[in-house]
Parts: sequence; structure tokens; C-alpha cells
Amino acid sequence: MAGSSGSGTAGTSGTGGAAGGGTGGASTAGSGGGCDQKDWEPNDSQATARPLTDITDCDNSGGSIDGTLAPGDVDWFTFKASDTTFCSVNPYVNVTSSDNVTVCMYFKCDSGTTSVTCPAGSQDWSASPTNPGCCTSLTPLEPSVSCGGLFSNDSTQVWIEVSWEGNMSCRNYSLDYHY
Repeated sequence: MAGSSGSGTAGTSGTGGAAGGGTGGASTAGSGGGCDQKDWEPNDSQATARPLTDITDCDNSGGSIDGTLAPGDVDWFTFKASDTTFCSVNPYVNVTSSDNVTVCMYFKCDSGTTSVTCPAGSQDWSASPTNPGCCTSLTPLEPSVSCGGLFSNDSTQVWIEVSWEGNMSCRNYSLDYHY
């Protein structure tokens, strides 16, 4: 359950973000789990992931999301990440929360074979036949992704999953991301 700030499109709010910029519209309020959630529900599965602003692999591109997880909840987000000339692909997500939440990044190349290398200490889902990725409760998470080699176009669709298995109360989080 989240609102977003960043490069700005409908459904996002604020100015700035993780090395991002822009202005957008207002987020909507959601419900669930008795939490005060300013969010875009439903976004509890990869199929219902809330779209974020498309970004490039230039480091001034990215965003920030503020959300609330109800006990046993999961939030999914997705964005198109374009590989541009003279910029470097370096996916990154960082979660700040008062509790250990789990964050995952999954990728699907626009063309070529999606190859993901997960950093030490993260769960490796790179063998997934659909959308390989990595998960961790120790952030930041900085996997590497390639779509076919050194000079390939590494443009991908990216999914971010945030979850918390707690059962006592709601947890707020802030999430920064870029490609």
C-alpha cells in the first residue's frame, strides 16, 4: 500500500525522489488490515503491480515510494527501465522501515535472455523461468542484470515486491529505486 514520488505521472505525488525529479498528481487512499493506508490498492500480486514512472539507466532517473504494509501484506510495483547510450545499468532498491521488511527485484528483458546476478546475502531467484530476480531483508539490494552480453540493449520491465510477515501491527516504509 503505497504512494510514490519521483519523475511524476498520474498516481504519483510530490517532487523529487531518489535522485529523481518532477511533479505529479495525488495518490489515492486505500484500505486493508485496519491500517491508515495512502496507497494504490490492490497491488498484492505481480499481475496487479502498480505502474511507476518509466525511467532510464541514467543515475538522475529513479523514484521514491512511501507505503504501509498491513500484517501479512505484500506490495508490488512495476516500471519500464530503458538502457540508454552513455549511461550504466545498475539496478538499486533501498527500503527504510522500523521492522525488517523483505524487498525483491525481478526483471524481464525486452529482447534477449534475462540474466540476473544476485549480491551476497540475498536470495537468488535468478533461475526463475519467467522473471528472474533477487530478494533480501538487508538493503540496499543491488543486483546486476544483462540481456545478452556486453553491447546488448539491457532495457527491461522491472517489478519490485515489498513484504512483511509480521502479525501485530502495520509497518510504514520508504523505498528508493533506480536502474
